[in-house]
Amino acid sequence: MSREKAGRRLKPMYLILVEGNTERIYFEELWNCNPRPGFTIKLKKAKHGNPGPLVQEAMRERAEGVYNFIWCVYDCDVFQYSDMKSFEIIYKKAVKEGIQFAESMPSIEAWFVLHYQKPQKFYQGKDGVIKDLQKYIPDYCKEQRWQEKNLYSSLKSRQHDAFLNVKSFELISHKNQDSSTSIHKLVKIFISGSPEDETP
Repeated sequence: MSREKAGRRLKPMYLILVEGNTERIYFEELWNCNPRPGFTIKLKKAKHGNPGPLVQEAMRERAEGVYNFIWCVYDCDVFQYSDMKSFEIIYKKAVKEGIQFAESMPSIEAWFVLHYQKPQKFYQGKDGVIKDLQKYIPDYCKEQRWQEKNLYSSLKSRQHDAFLNVKSFELISHKNQDSSTSIHKLVKIFISGSPEDETP
């Protein structure tokens, strides 16, 4: 094996497997604004957006052995309409294999709202969270072109506030129906280069 290949292998490699375009665009822009030369990040939109198949895809990637760290990023509102028991089996297997999770209830917009305010305790769905977010970003929408141009730039100056606010809304279990998120754990890695570093 060449020194070059050996050197590349020593650099931590992250796979971030995301549910949809909003997650992909947000983390792409976050990475572009905070590049870390010490490790490699690959963002990949999952073949299937539902958490069960997404986690199964993550486990297949883990079996390939290419990545040091694998994260799954998805919204938890779909659990209201899915078979939670079968997902729990997959989830526990994934945790044992070292796969990590950045989840939001009901959606990633709960993390975005935390940049401006503490969200309501409970939302019927992501539309309610988006309505709260539009108080601060009036033209916020799911249209890909708008998000690519405006999403991260609308949030980045208030990142510190989001980290302060999330302390009361940290997601402990994806079965919890209250507004919550663990997205900040992955965001911290993008910003600081290590989950162990001080919160920005």
